[in-house]
Amino acid sequence: TEIAHKEQDYTGTIPTEFGLLTAATSLDLGSNTLTGTMPTELGLLTATSSFSVEYNSLSGTLPTELGKAVEMSAGFLACRNSLSGSVPTQLGNWVQLTQSFQLSYWQGLSNLFSSTLPTELGRLSKLTASFMVQQNKVSGAIPTQLGNLNLMQRQLRLDMNEFSALPSELGRLTGITYGMQLYSNDVCGDVPTGASRQRLARGLLLPLRFFAAGPHVASHSASPAH
Repeated sequence: TEIAHKEQDYTGTIPTEFGLLTAATSLDLGSNTLTGTMPTELGLLTATSSFSVEYNSLSGTLPTELGKAVEMSAGFLACRNSLSGSVPTQLGNWVQLTQSFQLSYWQGLSNLFSSTLPTELGRLSKLTASFMVQQNKVSGAIPTQLGNLNLMQRQLRLDMNEFSALPSELGRLTGITYGMQLYSNDVCGDVPTGASRQRLARGLLLPLRFFAAGPHVASHSASPAH
């Protein structure tokens, strides 16, 4: 069973009754004009392997109940809304997630997640595509546990936040080919050794202070790519 309502010009709020469809294996409400908060009842979709509410106008916080969807494997897309608050630690329960984890910004639509990034997200070690949390207001140290995401092959985007420390463990992400983007943060420290050796098509994008004392990376882009 799939809940597939992408690009249907829907308005209003997400019906709480969707939570009754407990056998649904995917939910796609992307590219509508949905508003209001995400109902906690969505956490009852425990058989769901993919979840998309991107390109809407949803507000409020991500329900912690979403962490009950332990079959989440294909992807979680909640980017390009107006969501805020902390990223729930319970999302670390999605240990089967293999594709994309996206809470990011795009073309004028911006989430405003704040507080720190949960260390529990380091449990998403089966991710192979993208981890994207750019242009929010997440602060504190980048979790060292993100170094466990060493199967990723596309991109890691933590740029345009308020992170304050760059862990050396990110050097384990040597398979990324599209880019590791960390610019527009307040991070300091040494460039991760493994990251400096990566052959990145889009480059390793760091704050300019990392280049003040000489070239630390083999490849970097002169301007951020969105």
